[in-house]
Amino acid sequence: MSLDDFDPLVELAGMWTAEFADRYLPIDGAHPARYEAINGRLVMSPREGSANSWAAKRLAIGLDAAATAAGHALYPALNVIFTPDTWIGPDLVVLRQPVSRMTWVPAEHVLMRSSSSRRRLGAATA
Repeated sequence: MSLDDFDPLVELAGMWTAEFADRYLPIDGAHPARYEAINGRLVMSPREGSANSWAAKRLAIGLDAAATAAGHALYPALNVIFTPDTWIGPDLVVLRQPVSRMTWVPAEHVLMRSSSSRRRLGAATA
């Protein structure tokens, strides 16, 4: 197998970590997607539809001032990491405090997140 034949979806199946994501994502030639990993299995999905985007925007507008006043920080679309091989990309996240230059936000920093990834996450973080 040559390097040109390397397919990270196939070759790294079940082994996806944040470190691999930093190296191989986004995947060249793939359609724009949300990347998440559950127990080392990469999950690629399109962003949620317009209704979800509209709701996330309205929720962000409503929560931003209160979150900021309480010392929290609201962010759209962060990488929330539970373990090295399990992370999700919620559309809206409220962190206990602001962060800077952080690609992988540990789950313990999260106060609230949108639940669009809950179906896939399931027992992975139970």
